[in-house]
Amino acid sequence: MIQAQDTFLHIIADNLPSLTVHPLRTDHAHPENESLQMNAVNIEFTIADLRVQVSQVYTSIDVINDDEQTARTQALQIAQLLQQGGVAPEMDYSGLAATPPTPAAPTGRNIFWNPNAVRFRPVNSGDSYFRFNCTLVLNFNNS
Repeated sequence: MIQAQDTFLHIIADNLPSLTVHPLRTDHAHPENESLQMNAVNIEFTIADLRVQVSQVYTSIDVINDDEQTARTQALQIAQLLQQGGVAPEMDYSGLAATPPTPAAPTGRNIFWNPNAVRFRPVNSGDSYFRFNCTLVLNFNNS
């Protein structure tokens, strides 16, 4: 499941390098990883439905920015990227942390999502920042 999540994060970060991608993860040693970040694309994976062949994880993408036009533009960029396709080869990024680092390697499996389900909606956030959310189901092969 980690490889599927990391692959999805890299799809956005590698194809839209001007955006700051912030994965939300429970990390008691680094509580800042558990909070939404301003002026970033916050991605959280929740509620996994683990199965024998194809599993699912709900994926929430929150674009948060103190400038409304920037937030809208970033949400549109992500939507266009994810709507271009709905499948990508799953990659293993664990080698990047090795010494010396090794490049990402394909796992031989795929991740996939419904490109028609990629829709960003405004979230009422007051006057201090602007937030757009898209929630979709990320599917990944287990075998």
